[in-house]
Amino acid sequence: MARFPYRKDKVADLGRLLAQAAVDEQTRSRLQDDPKAALNGILPGVTKDLFSFEVVSEADQKIAVLPYRLNKTKLANQDPEYLASVAATIQ
Repeated sequence: MARFPYRKDKVADLGRLLAQAAVDEQTRSRLQDDPKAALNGILPGVTKDLFSFEVVSEADQKIAVLPYRLNKTKLANQDPEYLASVAATIQ
């Protein structure tokens, strides 16, 4: 599930863009060079204004993606398993 504002009727368009970028170097370059322009008409302007987009590929080094919201209770309780899983994500 996306963790940013999007229109459900544009999900297929986003999927097509990402699929095309996976197999077409020109589309991938356009998406990497100017993600906001490539996402024009797919994501609402407010979404593009709120986020900085970085396009990565499997060839890139490990990319850390933190959860949308960290579990405040587990953080406050210093839950060892939870902290270890977050740490493993960002190493």
